[in-house]
Amino acid sequence: MKGILLAGGKATRLHPITKIITKHLLPVYDKPMIYYSLSLLMYAGISEILVITDQEYLNDYKRILGNGNSFGITLTYMIQSSPNGIAQALLLGEEFIGNSDVCLVLGDTILYSPTLALDIATYAKELTNCLLISCYHPHPKYFGVATFDKNNNIVSIEEKPINSSSNHIIPGIYFYDNQCVSFSKKIQPSKRGELEITDVNKMYLNNNQLVIKQCSQLIYFDAGRYDSLLDASNFIREKRLKENSTIGDLVVIGKNQGWI
Repeated sequence: MKGILLAGGKATRLHPITKIITKHLLPVYDKPMIYYSLSLLMYAGISEILVITDQEYLNDYKRILGNGNSFGITLTYMIQSSPNGIAQALLLGEEFIGNSDVCLVLGDTILYSPTLALDIATYAKELTNCLLISCYHPHPKYFGVATFDKNNNIVSIEEKPINSSSNHIIPGIYFYDNQCVSFSKKIQPSKRGELEITDVNKMYLNNNQLVIKQCSQLIYFDAGRYDSLLDASNFIREKRLKENSTIGDLVVIGKNQGWI
């Protein structure tokens, strides 16, 4: 399995700060934001990773991440000239993906649970076609939302619904087989003018190829908003001071994986 880390976009929700720096390099307590999303791919056992970003910040990413060797991984970079939706990452990464399965992670995704590393590794191994995770969020209208029936079977997925009867949101990590590229080529831009990853997920759902793991202990921070960015920093600080946690420590993860 290969990994794609999508770290593009203008992050207008974080203006004026992101007028001078990409949000994915903003500090979340003691590490750049992108460390936390990159750690998810490493937990999954993925060491070959494509970072998709803007031309403006490419050298900044290379300065802080390099080629990944210090973490025991291999990083390559690709420019996204215009952000046209999450699913665009699968099209841009087509050659990189090749015949492999892929895990796509958004650069502002910060997750925590006591068993996160083990869970992510398990999900990668269990992948058949499409595997997503869901967690509770009090404001689902900002995310992709999954609805389940009384037997916990997935019924539908909606992108940023105005009104939703479900609080199960899909955070920014997606496990796909190789069909994801061909599915991405078939979808059309939404009313927002973007290639929605939810439309790719719906194609798997319509083919009865979608599995969603409901994660009751999972804490998700959408670090693309000021409040959530502050909450994430405070949470990670507390874990570090009280439990000596190594959340987002890429060197530690690389050593635990046996890559360093």
